[in-house]
Amino acid sequence: MTVKRVCVVGAGPSGIFSLRALQKLHPETQVEVVCFERYDRIGGIWNFTGVEEVEPDGLPKHSSMYHGLRSNGPKECLELPDFPFPHGFTDSSFPPRDPLHKYLTDYFHHFALETYVKYQHWVDNVSFDKSSETFTVRVKDLKTGDVTSSQFDHVIVATGH
Repeated sequence: MTVKRVCVVGAGPSGIFSLRALQKLHPETQVEVVCFERYDRIGGIWNFTGVEEVEPDGLPKHSSMYHGLRSNGPKECLELPDFPFPHGFTDSSFPPRDPLHKYLTDYFHHFALETYVKYQHWVDNVSFDKSSETFTVRVKDLKTGDVTSSQFDHVIVATGH
């Protein structure tokens, strides 16, 4: 059986849930998964430090997050079926950022999803080759400055944009 290579771009909520879905595939499904995350931590938009951060290109990091922001979705719709909210998660139907970010982080570690993630790796180009039916993903390692390209059978863009 041929191993399929899957690239996930981004380790925010959509990237995390994509990683878990790929992890849960039937054992006979041969999949190699790599997730490239631009920052040094997971969580996407839920990563709010209160400090203005800078993008790799030197521009200020865009964030719609602000102190005191709550989810616009009720917790009853946010809870994942294979990972219930802890007792006393929040009294509010619309969870604040801190407990929701902790829930995402706990989920990520509970299912050992960190094994798939390459932190501080910025995907700056994805192209599809019709003849080989593969994607070429160009990535810059933000720690070293090295730029590499890799082939994938599938790409999941989970950048939240």
